[in-house]
Amino acid sequence: MIGYDEIKHIELELSSYCNASCSLCPRNLFGYNTDLGYPKRNLSLEEVKKIVSVDFLQQLEHVKFEGNFGDPLSNPEVLDIIKYFNVPVTITTNGFYRNKEFWQQLAKLDVEVQFGIDGIDQSTHSRYRRGTNFDRILANACTYIEHGGNATWKIIKFDFNASQIQTAKTLSQKLGFKKFILIEHGRTSGPVFDQNGKLIDILGDWQGSTSFEKIKHQVDSGEVLLADINQPKVDCISCQSVNHKSIYISSDGYVYPCCFMGFSPSTYGRGRWHQPVNQQLVPLIKDNNALVHGLEHAVKWFNRVSLVPGDLVVCDASCGHNQ
Repeated sequence: MIGYDEIKHIELELSSYCNASCSLCPRNLFGYNTDLGYPKRNLSLEEVKKIVSVDFLQQLEHVKFEGNFGDPLSNPEVLDIIKYFNVPVTITTNGFYRNKEFWQQLAKLDVEVQFGIDGIDQSTHSRYRRGTNFDRILANACTYIEHGGNATWKIIKFDFNASQIQTAKTLSQKLGFKKFILIEHGRTSGPVFDQNGKLIDILGDWQGSTSFEKIKHQVDSGEVLLADINQPKVDCISCQSVNHKSIYISSDGYVYPCCFMGFSPSTYGRGRWHQPVNQQLVPLIKDNNALVHGLEHAVKWFNRVSLVPGDLVVCDASCGHNQ
């Protein structure tokens, strides 16, 4: 595993707050907002300085503000935190946050902003990005671009927006986005519930339950075992952390080799896939809060992680390959 002196890249979760209700996001239950066992907080500037010292900054090559649960632009100190880093910064956001003045200021800081835009109109985009507004996001992106900002259009491919992808790419070029990223795997199918638990949509080829009561009961009282997971066997693991010399730091200061392991292992995942997956990790983790123990000490537990195929489900599922 990666050691402290080898780290070149950090993925930093500045916030676990988000205005959106994306139905396949791990922060909610298919769009329904309920307590799923992750902390809701912002990482302050002082905490960032405590975790990432001035000396440690010298060995970094890149920082990405992204998280498992939140949007980095919900952090009220995000501009000051960016200014603290003297390395290239990438921000992933739904782009709905903040006013015109903010985007003008952000454009001056020489960062890359990846906007999550999943269509070319409100009806398509908001089918997944619930709680956001397409026109406002595009206006924010245009303000950012017009003032010199480096913008990327990042789109997830669904069956409902597949026919719009080429049009979206053409539009991104016309508006001045420098890159267009297509995500073709991951969150593509599932039910969609509103805040009353009413089924309002089904994404993709979802074959599971569409009963809110059944799904909610499973989360509230259910237990998922390793035996319940049908994880295909892999021949080898190409570890993201090792390959990219990167680590993941959550909004409460806990340190993990990657975001796949950073789903609040001790509290998150009840009644779902992450429950047994996280239970495998908990015995391995030791003193991994950088705010308490310092970053150098907080990464030492990485040596307890096995990259042998079949040992950890999270590694097999996220970085496993068949030759």
